[in-house]
Amino acid sequence: MAKRPSTRASRNAGAESAVDTPTELSTLETAMESTAQTETQEPDASRSTALTSVAVAVEGLKEGASQARKAAGELVPTVGRAVSKAVYTGFYGLTYGVVFGGLLIGSLIPQDSIIAKGMSDGADSASKAFAKRQEEKAEIGASDEGLAAT
Repeated sequence: MAKRPSTRASRNAGAESAVDTPTELSTLETAMESTAQTETQEPDASRSTALTSVAVAVEGLKEGASQARKAAGELVPTVGRAVSKAVYTGFYGLTYGVVFGGLLIGSLIPQDSIIAKGMSDGADSASKAFAKRQEEKAEIGASDEGLAAT
């Protein structure tokens, strides 16, 4: 049977294990220095994190602005087409109503009546007045061009 170490030897062994060896002290000092460096580097790390966050936010704003410009560029032609269609439809309806109404009323009037003669003479006078106005407008435009050339 093997002898058990005496309690005194056990105590000495425990005492030796409680004392740090030079290698363990070196490791402990290195760890403490690393912790101290990390503590002094924390403000730099948080600044770096903040700068990264700001850079990401700025990049997101740039991308959002680019997408907004693209959407606005696509919206303008769409709105232009809608306005153009509304104007066309409005004037089409107005003209259709005036002409159709005039033709309908004209068809209800007997042809050999005084009303038909008055409508015919009125339409002729209106056509002549319109043609005369167009000629005067063209003469004024030509004289303005002549003055501008001199």
